[in-house]
Amino acid sequence: AGPCAHLDSIPGIDELTAMRLSSVFFDQERFSHAPKLVAHAGLCSAQENSGTSVHRLASISKVGHAQIRKWLSMPALSVMRSDPDFVRWVGELKARGKSNTVIIVALMRKLVHSVHGVLKSG
Repeated sequence: AGPCAHLDSIPGIDELTAMRLSSVFFDQERFSHAPKLVAHAGLCSAQENSGTSVHRLASISKVGHAQIRKWLSMPALSVMRSDPDFVRWVGELKARGKSNTVIIVALMRKLVHSVHGVLKSG
């Protein structure tokens, strides 16, 4: 079985999403660590400061691959509602006052870390 079959085992990741992600993340040398994948997907945080007057809240950088974020949005929504481990974690985040958007981005990051782990371990 190829990497797509292994990615398909991650909660929320279906066969089509697995094929798409494996086509983007195939380069093991380039993405040797999960934070590199997160950055490539544009899901890392970025603080916006300009001198002394502009200090905005941190948000995702969006510098990376927009298509990956699109591919991961539905799996994130799926696990948010159906996977018991993710549902529990979402409850904890909501209890800490996190918005739904922040939670979905956190789920997408967690899915990217899972993808990296599966591709790295085979």
